[in-house]
Amino acid sequence: MRYSILIIVLIFSFSMLGQKPSGIHLDSLKVLILGNSLVYHGPKKNIGWEGSWGMAASAKEKDFVHLLQNEFNIHSLPAKFEVGTFVKTFERNFGDFSQNEFKSYKSFKADLIILKLGENIVNEDLRNYNLKRALVNLVAYLKPAEKPSKVYVVGSFWSRRQVDTILQEISFERSWNFVALSDLSRDKSNMALEEFENKGVGRHPSDEGMYKIFKRVWNCIKEDLEQ
Repeated sequence: MRYSILIIVLIFSFSMLGQKPSGIHLDSLKVLILGNSLVYHGPKKNIGWEGSWGMAASAKEKDFVHLLQNEFNIHSLPAKFEVGTFVKTFERNFGDFSQNEFKSYKSFKADLIILKLGENIVNEDLRNYNLKRALVNLVAYLKPAEKPSKVYVVGSFWSRRQVDTILQEISFERSWNFVALSDLSRDKSNMALEEFENKGVGRHPSDEGMYKIFKRVWNCIKEDLEQ
């Protein structure tokens, strides 16, 4: 009897993903993912990286972005993805970023906005500029005016306590979802240190690390879609 109840609960849980929660239309989801090298990094031979996907996954389908895309397919959730990087245009330049750099992402009119950042933000910029204000302005610009959307701020994979504290605070203040990751890098198996000679590349998530990032992001999204 206990097993029967569990099966019913699981079926009900995933069937909810086919319904429409408050304002979000599941039959035509648009998912925007902006981030840094963990989201996408093109080939760079001088550091030993030959991929065109999230560093340092062993294959495209192993990075957290493509794992996320696959999960939508598994649950028969038709979703269109727009993926980009904003290291130069925001993460390293949030004190003076230009909305013009994000016009195409605004016109995408995303239902789910996932921002992966933190690793490239330096403490000096935190002292000189207001990261909270910059992030609020960016999200306000990206969010479509004609429909509700959900925001997911994914923190630093490496330990960046000051950055993550700010990201967590603004997420709470704005009712966004904050996804913490920094604890993952304490376990070396979550990094690709053995796969790459270049330490900068190797400190990025391994396949195992990417999977754990994906699970944390997906669990937040799934919770929202079931409401």
